[in-house]
Amino acid sequence: MRTLKYLTIFFITIATAQAANIKVETTEANCKKVDGFGTNDKMDIATTYKVPLSSVKFLGAKWQPGQYGVPGCIFIFDTANGPKRCTPLQLLSDDGGKTTFGAVSPFGNPVCY
Repeated sequence: MRTLKYLTIFFITIATAQAANIKVETTEANCKKVDGFGTNDKMDIATTYKVPLSSVKFLGAKWQPGQYGVPGCIFIFDTANGPKRCTPLQLLSDDGGKTTFGAVSPFGNPVCY
């Protein structure tokens, strides 16, 4: 019975934490609010481009043409091999839209050029 109680609390906590992130529309205004990136993004960029993790630095997000010329929100990371421009899958917010963040490395494969 005690285990069931703790499991219930655990799953409620997870659901509450995940519910805090809301998807926001990828617009120029929301791109200007970006202040973060996915948990594993820096490590995945370092691994993919074979650079030291310490050389990967988030420079910010800009609304500009992407790899195929279509304007969008581009996350820019500096690396030992030069800057990488990455496209987040979506923008999220955990504070009701005041700030945003996104992940550029789904399943360990950064979407960068």
